[in-house]
Amino acid sequence: MNTIQDLFDDINKPNVFGNGLDISKEQEPYIKEYDSFLKSDYWKAVRKTMFKLHNGKCQFCGSTQYLQVHHYTYEHFQDELNHLEDLRLLCNKCHLNQFGHGDRYIKRIKRYIRP
Repeated sequence: MNTIQDLFDDINKPNVFGNGLDISKEQEPYIKEYDSFLKSDYWKAVRKTMFKLHNGKCQFCGSTQYLQVHHYTYEHFQDELNHLEDLRLLCNKCHLNQFGHGDRYIKRIKRYIRP
């Protein structure tokens, strides 16, 4: 386990997600790092940029409800503003349908990073 991308590649395997995100002790620091990143001013700027770029609409269905910014890849983690093509603005439903996760996924991950 070397990067955030490794963590999410591992978590996104169908068996792992289906079994309740079996997160190892080795993965916990990366989840904590990612959670902190999502709360950062930088990520807020990225989200604002994606909302403006896509007129506040899901890129798949056009919904304006429950929007989330999805990392299509983590190749440019922490350099997203220079690589907006690696992100998608999605409603929760499309996030879940297209990539197997959404609010439910985020909540399941966060329970591993809270004491």
